Amino acid sequence: SGQARAQTFRVLTTRGKCEVQRAGQPWGALSPGATLVPEDQVRTGRGSTLTLALPDGTRNWIGPDTLLRISPQATPQTQNLGRRLVDLVRGRIRLHAKPQGAQPPLTITTPTAMAGVRGTDFYVLADAERSTIGVTEGAVSVANLNLQAQPVTVNAGEKTVVFVGQPPLPPTPLTAGDQREARGEAAALDRLEDAAVEETEQLPVEKFLAFPDVHVDAVRNPA
Repeated sequence: SGQARAQTFRVLTTRGKCEVQRAGQPWGALSPGATLVPEDQVRTGRGSTLTLALPDGTRNWIGPDTLLRISPQATPQTQNLGRRLVDLVRGRIRLHAKPQGAQPPLTITTPTAMAGVRGTDFYVLADAERSTIGVTEGAVSVANLNLQAQPVTVNAGEKTVVFVGQPPLPPTPLTAGDQREARGEAAALDRLEDAAVEETEQLPVEKFLAFPDVHVDAVRNPA
């Protein structure tokens, strides 16, 4: 149909204090195998991390001290944002997106920015005042959330910063520190996914009913 819609996530792994708040409910512990739906809020504690997956195998690494909301269902006013994934309130998220073909781009929003992707590997670091978007593979279109007419394209090996009320700064090369941190995140995500696969391979067959359709297969046999 091409119509923008919100996404549903499967929790692959958790480490440390990871919590979810659903509509009208108190915060509660988040466990592997759980499903996150639009408008769920998720937070990680100090030193805590979380990995999520979409049905197509797109993976998300959520860093420590992060607060985000699973994006709500699209409205006529938000159709131009594509397929929204998460609204990152603060903290850090890394996304490894599968190629999206002709579908609307996947979008992450922050208090100051929106980043749209069709198949790439990138990270977003955000707080209330500014957002940093760095790209390690592919390219990402970045705009100020309120100034969408002035986007910039950030290519692999580059980053941009978006301040409140300003268009994105011209992209600059990732520093050695940026690249080192990105490599560490990628390695951590790979290790966590390997552990998740090893754990599910040891479950009795009936337990796979808790991991429906493609979630486990997408991790085990990435496209």
